[in-house]
Amino acid sequence: MTIVYRKCLTMTVNERSNFSEGEIQTLMSIDADRTVNLCNSFHELWSLPVQMGVALFLLYTQVKVAFVSGIAITILLIPVNRWISGLIANATEKMMKQKDERIRRAGELLTHIRTLKMYSWELLFTDRLMEVRELEVKHLSVCTNYILAWTELITCKLTFVS
Repeated sequence: MTIVYRKCLTMTVNERSNFSEGEIQTLMSIDADRTVNLCNSFHELWSLPVQMGVALFLLYTQVKVAFVSGIAITILLIPVNRWISGLIANATEKMMKQKDERIRRAGELLTHIRTLKMYSWELLFTDRLMEVRELEVKHLSVCTNYILAWTELITCKLTFVS
């Protein structure tokens, strides 16, 4: 993570002018999160096939051939899972754009806080900032609803079907 922050500190003015402060902060936080999640994803490459094999073997020892229906349902749900993941990715991308805009506006607000206080414009600019925040939360709730609906479908309904 320190590499990401060090790179941000050593960027030239020309490189920084291509992005707003909000975009740079969002990219830094995303890069740091992805770096941390890389370790978990790496271990999932080898551990998930082993876990699936052990789980299928144990399921076979308990219910014999009936476990094939569970495998069939899992395979049939792969396209649905891909579609839901696409919806979540689109909602996340829109939320990140709103987050960039909110951070940019908050940075402007803080930069010119004396002028805002002098002319008593705090409420006006706070309302503008909150409008962008409400759009960001809207996209976040859409993303959360997709995840909750999909989790409910998988854990409750399809478990009892198979």
